[in-house]
Amino acid sequence: GETLAETLDSLLALDYPDYEVIYVDDGSTDESLAIARRYEPRIRILAQENRGLGTARNVGAEAATGTIVAYIDSDAYADAEWLRHLVVALDATG
Repeated sequence: GETLAETLDSLLALDYPDYEVIYVDDGSTDESLAIARRYEPRIRILAQENRGLGTARNVGAEAATGTIVAYIDSDAYADAEWLRHLVVALDATG
């Protein structure tokens, strides 16, 4: 919870034309879910009991509506160009 708001702020400030942010709360025991709820409806929240990182990522991928899925943890900060660079790299490598 200590860094989640910074992470979500950085995701909402990405320089990319069309993307969605899905937050999967995997049974957090701190204030993370309450922090994420402050960002609704700009982000989509999926809350579940703790089932592990892999399951949380699979749940998020299944809920995604786009063709590319990028993951970021709640203790990371996304540079404004982060998503654009990922897409360019994917396009370049096929």
